Amino acid sequence: MALMGGFARIGNNEITILVNDAERGSDIDSQEAQQTLEIAEANLRKAEGKRQVVKWMLCKGQGTTMATYDTVLLAFDMEERIDEAGSLWNMILHTHTRSISKRLFSRMISLYDHHDIPEKVIEVLADMEELGVKPDEDTVRRVARTFERLGQEDKKNLVIKRYGCKWKYIHFKGERVKVRRDLLVDS
Repeated sequence: MALMGGFARIGNNEITILVNDAERGSDIDSQEAQQTLEIAEANLRKAEGKRQVVKWMLCKGQGTTMATYDTVLLAFDMEERIDEAGSLWNMILHTHTRSISKRLFSRMISLYDHHDIPEKVIEVLADMEELGVKPDEDTVRRVARTFERLGQEDKKNLVIKRYGCKWKYIHFKGERVKVRRDLLVDS
């Protein structure tokens, strides 16, 4: 019997398997199954090979640009590999202390915000402040929202006051006009 899609739970010396679909062994075309297996194995080898090349390049110091780090952090975010992203971030922070771009800080704050880890968002902001990197507008919003979720309205207001943009461009009668933010009501 072949089971397709679903999950299993193991507990109390018993296995519970919930499946979406199943086929009898007699109904499965062995040639088609073998072909599908070979294609999947080839794709896995190719992907694993690329992963090994990337790891080797990073270990040897090849391709260690900020853009490469940004791409790897984005991949970790998309694959929900937060621990690996955190360890790479710590390596970047300790190796390239004075040359980390605003974009990488924003990437890490975005990653931690996306996975709802407010302590790390605040920690990365503290690193930004320590190194004198001013956050962009999106990062300011994310950090302010984090403080708001934690119930720290005073710190939220402090971050907005310190790093928020004082001006905003709006379109008025077909023209782009610069307006002070404190005169607008943001929605």
